[in-house]
Amino acid sequence: NEALFKAQWHAESYGTNLVGGSGIPGRGVFSQGSRKGWYLKAQMGAIQTVGSGPLAYVIPCAIWHTEKQRAVDRVHAAVVLSQANWVILGAGEDKGQVLALVQRYLDKQPLALPGK
Repeated sequence: NEALFKAQWHAESYGTNLVGGSGIPGRGVFSQGSRKGWYLKAQMGAIQTVGSGPLAYVIPCAIWHTEKQRAVDRVHAAVVLSQANWVILGAGEDKGQVLALVQRYLDKQPLALPGK
């Protein structure tokens, strides 16, 4: 259900990769996950709080393959409070890129990658 999946993503990050070279937009996560049989499985014991309040989290996620019943890769997902809803701001393999995106969000700077 793409509409339900899309509702869990920040409006700017569903169609645009805001993370950098290690990330893909939410639409790509949905498309690849649906086609290849995987989903993001949050590793809740390793959540990192970013900012004060808290305003954002970085959550390590296994890319869980449904048929193989194991992780086939790992990413970090940035989760932020946007318009009274917790949503995914972006996800990528490089935690530094994900943290940089979170910092742009917290600093109220443009979310697009610098230089784009």
